[in-house]
Amino acid sequence: MGLKKYNNINNIQGKKGSQFSSQLRGIDLEKVLIVAIDAAKFFQKALLCNYFGDVLEKPFFFGVNQDGLKLLCSKIEEARSEIQAERIFIGVESTAHYYEDIVYELGKRGYGVTIINPATTYEERASALNWSKTDDLDLYAIAHALIQNKGMENKLPEGSYRKLMKLTRARRREVQKRALVRIQIRTLMDHIWRDFQGFVEIENNKPKKKLIFSDFWGQSSLFFIEHFPHPSSLLEQGEKKVWEIVKEKKLRIKETHIQKLFYVARNSIIKQVEDVSAELLLLRLAIQDL
Repeated sequence: MGLKKYNNINNIQGKKGSQFSSQLRGIDLEKVLIVAIDAAKFFQKALLCNYFGDVLEKPFFFGVNQDGLKLLCSKIEEARSEIQAERIFIGVESTAHYYEDIVYELGKRGYGVTIINPATTYEERASALNWSKTDDLDLYAIAHALIQNKGMENKLPEGSYRKLMKLTRARRREVQKRALVRIQIRTLMDHIWRDFQGFVEIENNKPKKKLIFSDFWGQSSLFFIEHFPHPSSLLEQGEKKVWEIVKEKKLRIKETHIQKLFYVARNSIIKQVEDVSAELLLLRLAIQDL
């Protein structure tokens, strides 16, 4: 009974395995060039070997600049010529963001690059029962991961997608920072003027929560937090003066709100300004951050 024709869809490694095997099937493995790159902030290293791990070019440093990339590409082409390579597999460990320029620049020069997860490199080192951390061992681990087809399929984003990804992630971070600052402001106001965020009145023998401002983060509320965070600073001005300031600043607030604010200020438990001076300073900084 003859051998069945290979079905690329049914590879045990799935699509990734099918693509890898299709590039190797039918060629002399002696003519497969492996390029392992260990990226870093300043000192990148590369190693060239064949599919069986025989070193063709010992680990060498190169810079991520025109001269450095020219050196790397010349080494690759020399090795290609030496073994008459029919396939070239280049792998780089995804170290922070330092590897990205290498991937982009090699791509521009017509080379495909496989990204190796640092966890895979770690596992390759661990499998050799060698726990020391050196650049050369990392290079060997990256080369072995390439040979074993343990690279990641995903490619670096480009164009509009890359811009949107960066901006979306930045927006998410800003939203998280804003949430933390808002929590900080509420906590500080609890220490400085507890009733500013809401007070309790008894109606029909039942406690009921009352708000001075319906929107704590609205323009009017933030104005008073910034300029009159302590009850004494408000009481010193008087209702008439504060109402004039409100009209001058064109704040959307009714006079009844001002009256309620002064009512709460007179009935609040007031701490001495000196006692909450640290909180007042931190509040001023938090408002600036917000």
